[in-house]
Amino acid sequence: MVFDTLSNFPKYISLHSHFAEVNKFLNNSIFELPCGKYKINEKGSEATISEYDTKELSSNFIEHHKMFIDVQIILKGREKFGFCNISECKSLSFDTEKDFGKLEGRVNLLELYEGNFVIVFPQDGHMPKLCFENEPQWVREMVIKVPVE
Repeated sequence: MVFDTLSNFPKYISLHSHFAEVNKFLNNSIFELPCGKYKINEKGSEATISEYDTKELSSNFIEHHKMFIDVQIILKGREKFGFCNISECKSLSFDTEKDFGKLEGRVNLLELYEGNFVIVFPQDGHMPKLCFENEPQWVREMVIKVPVE
């Protein structure tokens, strides 16, 4: 997993062949884009902008993906973000068609603010959308899905 500020994303371009195209996309006034899906390239990378209210830890679950890397960017608001290694969790379910699995286990927590991003790889369990101090808060987020090569 990688945690950093958006201005440092160019430092991570070497981690994946699609990240150069992702970086170009990130330079296109992403903070002003409306909610929806955006195609980044012909190789399957896409971005989704959504808005939601954060939830308490007890009402959330750990998720993971096998076919995609997630780049999650906070565009407005703040949230806590849980993360763990999937090898330390119990698998509850996995939907191959949706590339979405649920896990049970313990997470470490990060605080994400506007302009922060995380990159989560297939070995990373993650629990986004968590409240700060048990107070739900509105968040605007971009999630970029990048196919694993």
